[in-house]
Amino acid sequence: MYRVVIVDDEPWSLKGLSKIANWEELGFQVVASYSSGVEALKGIRELRPDVLFTDYRMPEMNGIDLIKQVNELGFHVEYVIVSAYGDFEIAKKAIYYDTCNYILKPLRRDEVIDTLHKLSDRLAKRNNAAEPFIIDPDNLDSGFPRELSFLAKRTVGRPFMSLAISSHHFDRDFFDDIPASVTVTPIEIKSFGPGAIITSTQASNREIYNLIKAKLKPVGVSRLHTSLDNLKGMALEARASLRGDFGYEDNKIVSEVQYYIGSNLDKKLTIRDIASSQFFNESYLCEIFKKHTRYTINTFITKTKMNYAAALLCNHEHTVKQVALAIGFNDTSYFGKQFRRYFGKTPDEYRKLQKGAFLSLIQ
Repeated sequence: MYRVVIVDDEPWSLKGLSKIANWEELGFQVVASYSSGVEALKGIRELRPDVLFTDYRMPEMNGIDLIKQVNELGFHVEYVIVSAYGDFEIAKKAIYYDTCNYILKPLRRDEVIDTLHKLSDRLAKRNNAAEPFIIDPDNLDSGFPRELSFLAKRTVGRPFMSLAISSHHFDRDFFDDIPASVTVTPIEIKSFGPGAIITSTQASNREIYNLIKAKLKPVGVSRLHTSLDNLKGMALEARASLRGDFGYEDNKIVSEVQYYIGSNLDKKLTIRDIASSQFFNESYLCEIFKKHTRYTINTFITKTKMNYAAALLCNHEHTVKQVALAIGFNDTSYFGKQFRRYFGKTPDEYRKLQKGAFLSLIQ
């Protein structure tokens, strides 16, 4: 049974809407009615309904403002606007917020029932989507991609966006206890695998990474962005994070160094080369990196390379030599010694203890 909240400042209209149809027969239950948007917002925080029917013109807070506020809470609610006025501006805003319908008063029973059928279809698709949306990052429109227009409602009030990728799909259990300030939309990214677009009110790379990693491993999360203009770049950032098993710091210079290292694990990396690539003095770069990560750059390089090697060893298709080459070691014997020094086990010993497979990311 889908839960419905009704809001209208006119008592007769509120009562009329609640009585106009047999809600329960159509799979809906009116759980609360409110005569003001302010009261409704307080109730919605507690009730978390599936559907909101709201009048447009109300004192203190109109229907569009109420919808905007509910969106900012991060709840996945379907909206229906009810109004005595056929106003083009209201209709435009209704489209912007992806409302299910915009119904004019006086209400007709058949129109309300048709709307409930539409709501039922939309809610069923949302709750039972069999496959995540497949996106090809190399073939997206510029600006806010048309292919991702279904995300527009979720970005309202949550201006920060990041992309997560994993070797596992983001299943239903993942969404338990996700804060209202965050939305997670599963997608499938061509050439990258299972992923999710995350929208948030939080302007912290570290907080988002810790939130996602606490619920799914292995996972890589891009830095925060304020648009989806460069989804391919976000996917590359997430892949570097996944390979090296690290989260980006909020300092821009440090996160650039992290990305550079995570994207070049197959190369011999030196502080001089990294400083040169970022156009910074070596001493300054070493100082600021350790300040924000608590690691020296060389320690971080070793950590990310070994994390990637350990992950690849979980996939038995890769030989130890392939794994060594993937992290920039041409000498397999030397790689084995370094691996044992870091993990206390040889690559073969480590592999025998692991179960499952990691993404095949040797390219």
